[in-house]
Amino acid sequence: MKLLVIVNKLNKRSKVPASFAEKDNVIGVVMKGFVFEGKEVTNVPNPAMGKWFVDRSGAFYWGGGLLVTTNTSAEK
Repeated sequence: MKLLVIVNKLNKRSKVPASFAEKDNVIGVVMKGFVFEGKEVTNVPNPAMGKWFVDRSGAFYWGGGLLVTTNTSAEK
């Protein structure tokens, strides 16, 4: 699915954290308007933190900063 970053700056992480306070897994940032292909992560350590998505390179993003724009047949 295509995902669009809708917040000014979103952390790119090496894994889904158990808490937003975890900073050791931040591997970069993406800016508002960035679009990428990804899929939803179903096994997260703390479901209270909302949905998480992973891109094709294995980086994780918080779903609260994203908008799902389209589904593609390849992502089914």
